[in-house]
Formats: sequence, C-alpha cells, structure tokens
Amino acid sequence: MAIKAFERSQSLQKKWGTAERDAKRHILDIISLNFTLDGATLTPHNEKAL
Repeated sequence: MAIKAFERSQSLQKKWGTAERDAKRHILDIISLNFTLDGATLTPHNEKAL
C-alpha cells in the first residue's frame, strides 16, 4: 500500500501542470485531508489517537 501511495504521489506531480481546475481540486482533496484553512493559510490538523 505504501508503494502505491508513493507511485501516485509521483504521478500527481506530473499531472498538476496540465490539469484543469476541477482536477487540481480533486488532487488537493486527496493529499490534504488533514488541513484546515486559517484565514489565508493552510495549517495541518492533527487529532490525537484514542
């Protein structure tokens, strides 16, 4: 699973330059699930485990 995630991260970088707005939004949704918007800044959001 980690290998697939790494491979996808490499292909997303190549796709970013030619992607349309909706595709870029989808890419951002995939890689930034744990970020919150604080004003104009994205900040990582970490929750403590059980």
